Amino acid sequence: MEALEGYGASWATDAPGGFSEKDLDTLRKLLGPFGLAIKAAGMLKMGASIVETYLGRDAGWRVLRGEIQRGSMEIIDAVLWNCDIRGFTAATYWMPWNELITMLNDYLEYVARPVEDGGGQILKFMGDGFIAT
Repeated sequence: MEALEGYGASWATDAPGGFSEKDLDTLRKLLGPFGLAIKAAGMLKMGASIVETYLGRDAGWRVLRGEIQRGSMEIIDAVLWNCDIRGFTAATYWMPWNELITMLNDYLEYVARPVEDGGGQILKFMGDGFIAT
């Protein structure tokens, strides 16, 4: 079996005398399967993060579960929301950075929170705006 780089394991026991040779043999046999399970879970988490970033939470998980394949379609009721702050680019030239970031954080909290609380998804942040469904 190929080595699973980047993973380690540590075992402890409160048994008098520590682990028996049989226990140690069992643990050695389980290291490969445990490592593989941990690696698989990590890869799923990484894949989920990637598809959620590019496709959105719902569509991303549906792709990972195999529900959506190239060429498939589904009719849904949806609203596509595109928003931004008028004059934001100009403000980046004259507004102090700490004030600009505070304003941007406040703005995104006011407009993004209702989208997410209503079951919507923010698909992409673009500076002072975002695209959401």
